[in-house]
Amino acid sequence: MTTAHRFWTVARQTLARFCTEERGSIAVMMMLMLVPALGIGGLVFDGKRIHTAHLELEIVAESAAIAAALQLPSESSAKSAAVDYAEQNLPPSSYGEVVRASDVEIGSYDEGTGTFTAGAGTSAVRVTAWRHEDRSNSLPTIFAGAIGRDSVNLSASAIAVSQSSSEDPICILVLGNKFYGLDLDLRSEVDIPDCGIQVNSDEYDAVQASSLATVNASFFNVVGSVLGSTSGLTPTPTEGADAVDDPYASLAEPTAKPCGGVDEIDGGTHTLVDTYRFCDGLEIDDATVTFSPGEYQIDGDFDLKGTASISGTDVTIFIDGSRSDINFGRYSSFHLEAPTTGTYAGVLLWTARDNDESFEFRSRFGASSSGSFYFPAAKMDIEDNVTWEADCLRIVAWVVDFSPRSSFSSTSPGTACENNIGVSSGGVRLVR
Repeated sequence: MTTAHRFWTVARQTLARFCTEERGSIAVMMMLMLVPALGIGGLVFDGKRIHTAHLELEIVAESAAIAAALQLPSESSAKSAAVDYAEQNLPPSSYGEVVRASDVEIGSYDEGTGTFTAGAGTSAVRVTAWRHEDRSNSLPTIFAGAIGRDSVNLSASAIAVSQSSSEDPICILVLGNKFYGLDLDLRSEVDIPDCGIQVNSDEYDAVQASSLATVNASFFNVVGSVLGSTSGLTPTPTEGADAVDDPYASLAEPTAKPCGGVDEIDGGTHTLVDTYRFCDGLEIDDATVTFSPGEYQIDGDFDLKGTASISGTDVTIFIDGSRSDINFGRYSSFHLEAPTTGTYAGVLLWTARDNDESFEFRSRFGASSSGSFYFPAAKMDIEDNVTWEADCLRIVAWVVDFSPRSSFSSTSPGTACENNIGVSSGGVRLVR
């Protein structure tokens, strides 16, 4: 029996007792007046609670929509951001699942008609927050139970629009704001006609460009200046641009797994699983290795030597340790695809935030490779004669150095890549 039911039961019993006594006539009249008054007061109390709970849902829906829109055009990142924000502000332990991934719709918004269309593009997002009996998190009432309303279902929706300065994503994002950010050496080539370059360094030599370096990009934005020749750079870099936020700044480093597994694989064909943490690093030499789907942790150096070849789908590799190095040899090959859902959606290979080493990549990357390289404090050296052709490969690093004769190409990434990083000129706007 609920509190409200007990109250009304006691009230009726007391009223009946007074009605049997003549002397209780005045008390009866008072009770007849008091009971409706208490009932109305209780309903008013419940009404205020309902209003407050609905306001909470509205605020969360709006804020989650903004958080999601900041991640567009990546649908998986947008959904994760919305759910994460809702859970941080209305914890599931107290409020249940207020926002699920299925409650986050990606699409477009027509300003003229005020209409949101799900599935029609990646420029807008609609988030609906729920407190509903189907989710076992409806709002319980205190007094309305007396009239058969033990709980109330509530929902609230909000739409946010990404105000993007370009429909094309960023393929190379250089985060560093000290020293130079991007180095384009002799005869290095970057061919990314459907995506762009963003350099956050505000130094006079934010970009160092050789006269024989070539770039073909959708856009080329630099916070600072270009030192060297721009004759081979298309378009001519836009200096004094706004910086772009680190798209993975909120990504939490994984909880350490128990140490185990091998630290060196020499020759043969092997399959790895993500059960253990490679606490002495991982060296693969002249071996063919398949990474089963999962989240791998390497505490130490990660080396590919000789003709080592690695492959796998739905794979994230995290390199821990401030001094851990990455070195992929000239004749090695790399064919890995990042997961498209979950905490590490779109992230393929990344390092601890205190790791400021210089990583050397001579490995050839095939078109099957997809995901983001995320080195928030480290330098990424793309070494001599390397050829990367990977449409959905993204580089996010503190410093990026294209050594002589190295090349990187990516085409048509706009709709195909879950890890696209947008360029936002005005952030996002809440429209409803």
